[in-house]
Amino acid sequence: MAGSKRIQFDDEFGLVCGDATLQDGMNGDIAQLLHPTHATPCIYAWTLRIDETQPAERLLYIGKTRSLRRRVREYLQPFQPHSPNDYKLQVFQRQALTVFPQSRLLLYAKPELVAMLTASEKRLIDWFDPPLNRRATVPDSVRTEFQVSFEKFYLAGLAGVLSAAP
Repeated sequence: MAGSKRIQFDDEFGLVCGDATLQDGMNGDIAQLLHPTHATPCIYAWTLRIDETQPAERLLYIGKTRSLRRRVREYLQPFQPHSPNDYKLQVFQRQALTVFPQSRLLLYAKPELVAMLTASEKRLIDWFDPPLNRRATVPDSVRTEFQVSFEKFYLAGLAGVLSAAP
């Protein structure tokens, strides 16, 4: 982020975690956010800092939650088939560390009234246009591979249901 967008970002959000290691979150700075005092509604934003020599950050994602504590806990979970979007940030972080070994995720938050969460989130996404808020475009072959894997997973769970007639 640069210029006026960075200034507005700083006006909107406050840093809540300066080193959010999702793969081992229970041992990192992010573990502090699991304390009950963080069970508050807010708009949150993930950024990526490449390394300390380049303090500029890249805004990645903006989201909303009724409880920052619960939302952070969800981001720390292993892959959950019913909620793969929570896992995509871990995938992103692993890839970022491969490309930029000194990189780190930072988490910012903006307290918000529950009634205003959706409108505030939409306004901020529209203004900042974070890349992980955009719908992913993937080649048809990757989409088909994902569909086949999903079907295998789902059918494996149904095996017991369909094996015996009532």
